Amino acid sequence: MTHISQGFDFLGHTIRKYQHQDTLLGKIQITPSKLSVQSIKAKIKSICQSSGQLTQAQLIGRLNPVLRGWANYQRHHISGKSFSEIDSFVWFRLMRWAKRRHPEKSGAWIAKRYFTRSSSCAWTFMDKVSGKSLIQMTYDIQTFRHIKIMGAANPFDVEWNEYFHNREKMLKMKSVGNYIGNILKQQDGKCPHCLQLIQSEDKHHLHYIDGDKTHKRIKNVVILHKTCKSSFNYINEKHVTGAFNDLDVSHA
Repeated sequence: MTHISQGFDFLGHTIRKYQHQDTLLGKIQITPSKLSVQSIKAKIKSICQSSGQLTQAQLIGRLNPVLRGWANYQRHHISGKSFSEIDSFVWFRLMRWAKRRHPEKSGAWIAKRYFTRSSSCAWTFMDKVSGKSLIQMTYDIQTFRHIKIMGAANPFDVEWNEYFHNREKMLKMKSVGNYIGNILKQQDGKCPHCLQLIQSEDKHHLHYIDGDKTHKRIKNVVILHKTCKSSFNYINEKHVTGAFNDLDVSHA
C-alpha cells in the first residue's frame, strides 16, 4: 500500500497526485515511469553500440520502430518532458556512434555529415542518400489526452449515434497531424470507398487522385482504410465509369 501523494508505478507509468501549496491534493497526473525511461535509454544505447558496422540508413531502420513504439504507448499521458529528455539522449548516442566511425573528425564535421537543420527542429539525423530520417518524439509524435465518454452515452442507442460519430472523428484528427486532419475534415472523417468512419486505431492509406505523390495539395489526396486500398485501386485501374463520382472523389 502506498499513499496517492507518493505515487506508484504501473505498466510503465507513474500515477501520482501532487501536493499543492494549500496542502490539498491536485489532480492525478500520469507520467512515464523512471524505470520505463531507463529501459528505453538502455535499448537505444545497446542498438547504437552494436551498430558500428551499419550504415546510417540501417541504423535509422533499427532505431525508428523502437522510438515510435515507445512514444505511441506513452503519448496519451504527460510525456513532453520525457520525450525531450529521450531526444537529447538519442542525439548524444548518435554523436558517439558517429565519433567512433570518424575518430579523427571534429564535432562540426560530424554534424554536417550526419545531421540536417530545419525550421521545426534544431537537428535531424538524416541519410542524405536514401532520404531516411530518424524520428524525434518531440516533433514527430503528437501527444493527446484520452477523451472520456459521457456517462449517459449508449453506443446501442440510435439517439447517441451522432455523438459517437463526432467523437470518433475527433479522436482520429487528434491522433494525426494537421495535414491529414484537414484531409479527413473534407471527407467528414469517412473512407470514400466503404463510407465508414476512419477510426483512430484504423491504419490508413493516402491516395493521390492524379497519381503524382509530389502533388500534396489537399484536394488531390484522399484517405482510405488500408484494407480498402486494393479494391479502390482495382476500380481506379479498370476505369469504371463514374467510379470517382460514386466514391465522392473529385479530380480537382
